[in-house]
Amino acid sequence: MGRSAFPSWAGPRPAPASFRWGNAPPPSSARADLTETVRLPQRDPRRDRGAPRAEEVAVPACERELQHRIDTGRGSLPVLPRVALVAMRLASDPDAAFDELDALLRSDPPLAARLMSVANSVGFRRGAAVTNTRAAIGRLGLVRTRDLLFQAVHASSSVGLKRHQAEVQASVRRSVRCAAVAEVAGRHLQLSVDGAYLVGLLHDIGETRIYRLLESIDVPSPEVAADLVARYHEHAGRELATAWQLPDAIIAACGRHHEATADTLSARLAHATDLVVDAFEAGDAVELARCLGATPEAADALLRDAADAICREEKSA
Repeated sequence: MGRSAFPSWAGPRPAPASFRWGNAPPPSSARADLTETVRLPQRDPRRDRGAPRAEEVAVPACERELQHRIDTGRGSLPVLPRVALVAMRLASDPDAAFDELDALLRSDPPLAARLMSVANSVGFRRGAAVTNTRAAIGRLGLVRTRDLLFQAVHASSSVGLKRHQAEVQASVRRSVRCAAVAEVAGRHLQLSVDGAYLVGLLHDIGETRIYRLLESIDVPSPEVAADLVARYHEHAGRELATAWQLPDAIIAACGRHHEATADTLSARLAHATDLVVDAFEAGDAVELARCLGATPEAADALLRDAADAICREEKSA
């Protein structure tokens, strides 16, 4: 029997990674005068899979402050707009009437204009242009409407930022590319996940939350800030997705998308989607084949389809 184009990603969960929540070594670029020894509190591991053990660890002061704000700031998590909540509920109800969603959209002119713009774009336009939100929802369908509303919510996450606005905007742009690629990657890799678009779009929402928390923390350099975001965004994203009562598949993707063999399909799909977008941006199908354990031909086909999906998504923006 010939070798499969893509490997099976099923299998036992790997041994836990050495990094645990808040217990990573400080970045090498951190200033020595920002480092002090602190005792991390004991937590019940049944309540937080990433909880640290009570032990003495050296933690930069900026990281210690970030830990504190994450731990004590759950009450100030950003609120998911009602229009997105309603769209999420209606998209999972095949008998839903969308009067409530239509009314909410009409009360938000910028959001309504965005929805009608997409409904009238080349990819969706059929016949006369739509001129109201009800017609736009009817043309796009509830699922695509939901996806676009969450994209708009995500895009607004850089509003009000002063120090890290460019980084958050870059994160959002990449998330939109991941959303476009997620369904394509799912088909190629046989990782079928309901709501794949939202898995791709929202799996990195923790990055925005960490950057927002870092706005008022004295961080010695952009490199240190990026390192903190890289190490804490999964935890922050899982908390935010849970607070927003998003589907379990999205919560898992937010919290474990750096595990290639995580025990949930959505987390594995998010991981694969990141690899595909990396390859698209670098123009490197060879590295994609290596990372996925795929044949060069399969990686090429996946990357071509991903590029088409990204092009369609960005044209409709």
